[in-house]
Amino acid sequence: MRQHTRTSVQTVGALLALCFSTAARGEEVPVQVRTFLTTHCVRCHGADKARGDLNFEEVLANRAGVAGDFKAWRVSAARVADREMPPAGERQPTGAERAAFAEWYRSAATALRVEPAPVRVRRLSVEEYKRTVESLFGFALPVATVRAEQTRAETSLVRKLLPTDPLGPSGFTNDTSTSPISPKALEAYAYIAEAAAAKLFAPDGRDALERHCGPVRGGALTAAQGAELLDAFQARSQRRPITAADRDAHAKLVKGLGGAQLEAVLKRELKYLAVAPEFLYRGLLATRGTGVGPVDGFELAERLSYFLWADMPDDELLAAAAADTLARPDGLRAQVQRMLKSPRSRSLAEVFAVEWLQLNEIDGASREVPYAAALKGQPVEFLNDLVARNRPLKELIDSKTEFVNAYLANYYAPDAARFPAAARRAGVELEALPLARIELLGTPGRGGLLTMPGVLAMNKGPIQRGKWVLERVLGEHLGEPPPNVPAVKPSKAGGASFRKRFEDHRANAACASCHDRIDPVGFAFEAYADGGGFRLASDFASQRVSKAPPPKKPAVTRVADPAVDASGVLPSGEKFADFEEFKALLTTTLWPRVVENVVRRTLAYALCRELGAGDEKVVADLTARLARPGATWGDLIDGVVTSPLFRDATFPEAPPAPGPR
Repeated sequence: MRQHTRTSVQTVGALLALCFSTAARGEEVPVQVRTFLTTHCVRCHGADKARGDLNFEEVLANRAGVAGDFKAWRVSAARVADREMPPAGERQPTGAERAAFAEWYRSAATALRVEPAPVRVRRLSVEEYKRTVESLFGFALPVATVRAEQTRAETSLVRKLLPTDPLGPSGFTNDTSTSPISPKALEAYAYIAEAAAAKLFAPDGRDALERHCGPVRGGALTAAQGAELLDAFQARSQRRPITAADRDAHAKLVKGLGGAQLEAVLKRELKYLAVAPEFLYRGLLATRGTGVGPVDGFELAERLSYFLWADMPDDELLAAAAADTLARPDGLRAQVQRMLKSPRSRSLAEVFAVEWLQLNEIDGASREVPYAAALKGQPVEFLNDLVARNRPLKELIDSKTEFVNAYLANYYAPDAARFPAAARRAGVELEALPLARIELLGTPGRGGLLTMPGVLAMNKGPIQRGKWVLERVLGEHLGEPPPNVPAVKPSKAGGASFRKRFEDHRANAACASCHDRIDPVGFAFEAYADGGGFRLASDFASQRVSKAPPPKKPAVTRVADPAVDASGVLPSGEKFADFEEFKALLTTTLWPRVVENVVRRTLAYALCRELGAGDEKVVADLTARLARPGATWGDLIDGVVTSPLFRDATFPEAPPAPGPR
């Protein structure tokens, strides 16, 4: 035992010494790390038995270091640090050895050369396509049905007809690299394009039509207007200028036509443009260079618009691309600031944040659609406000700003007098109500994303809440529960407490690796009921989503409840007595981990891909910059769009010139 301890100390020291030497310079894996893997990993992940398709003997034989098998190293380092590996029953490294291995990996990864990814051709996601086709034609495409306020029904023709996008390897639906267009989707695209073209020439589409080709005299377009319409549509649909040959082709196509004949030709051509690969895919027309260098201005404009708007570039952004002002940092930043002021930047909350934080799960928090809309709308409006007003990053966790309406008033009774008045229509029992921003003055137990009733209601109980915070806020990886391990059953009257039964559950070594991390975080929320009510408020019994106003009672006070134990100790040793102390840890000791997760999620969404070895240095640099006091959401967005990962690409080397025959 003493010999093992002495060897462990020596190994730790050697690993730490190597963190900033050979491995950090990107050289092959040093011998001390090889020894660590041979001792603890190769028995289950070697040539004879490669569990999870991970063969460390093969990885080490490649002699390429972290860069050569980045995904294998990244996953392994995370699971070793998080005590998922080695599994229970195997020889375990010490805590110091685990930390040293993780630090070696981090040092080696962040020392790798920055390598922007190649320009990839990828399909517009359903959400991007919906916004883009509506921007292209100039109007929404609703489903032609009538629905009641109290029922859930899809109102968008695009979302109703197209299959839902799966999450890509990046964790976002805009990463469509693994989901090509299906025959069914092609049929839907054709139907949507035909419906949009028909509406453009209908009376209710006249305003949109005239924005493209000028006033329509006498109820019909001229051939010149028809050619102008096709020119404008092709340029907008492919998101870059068209050629003189395109213009000539359009003029010849409509020459001599008028009336119904011209309209039929134009509808056919517009439908073609709206299902063309240049419209449905991004990156198809990007200029290809060689080596590593900046992408062309129109590709950069497209990257900006789909990151900030989930939509096509507007005319001003395309003009900036044509003038090459996006290549200058000041020109790029000017466009970003303009775009963030546009209502279309709500997509950062409605698409990016909803997918990152799994906020669609709130839809099931209430059977009443207007109630669920209020519970979900609150975090969406809050996140949009953080970006729109360029608030500090820390306000994600700790803020006095809330978005409320009458249905949420019972959660915020001390501040309910300042809620907006609910103007309901006569004869409508329940209807969706807008949310308004207020600053909390007296409501206890609220503030920031984590204590919003909808977020609490979508994560019921300590396990769901702990898992969600670890994965979505702190960016940790949690494996699937081991097979044949029963769930913890509900408490029986007079039986052991919920916390005690989870202590017994963690006694199973197969469960402890995850539950040692999940449970303390989950129990920090013990003061919050499944429905989002705050148990330590004197009006807890009335805290629920409801159309009824809060009861008129004396001032709400914080009360003691001996049954509520929200204390805990994190695996890294930090202690907290209640949720407020845990929240303080998130904004201090744990803050760099929160920031790193936000950076990784934002980069993955902006780049529409899973991050790789060539991204790690940018992640580390942005994290260090944004973890400082006062860093804002605008600083985050600026750091992403000005990074080489966003502005540049790696192009294939030009093929050698053919030699003489």
